[in-house]
Amino acid sequence: MNRRILTKVNYLLTCINVRVGGCILNINNNINKDYEVTSSNTSLS
Repeated sequence: MNRRILTKVNYLLTCINVRVGGCILNINNNINKDYEVTSSNTSLS
């Protein structure tokens, strides 16, 4: 019983870590895209 609960907790933690990691990656990608767009706009003007 205790082992079952622990595995469930571990599974939940790994899911949360994966989701958080994915969110951080998405944020980094968006920042890079915004930076590229702004730098290209400034070079054009």
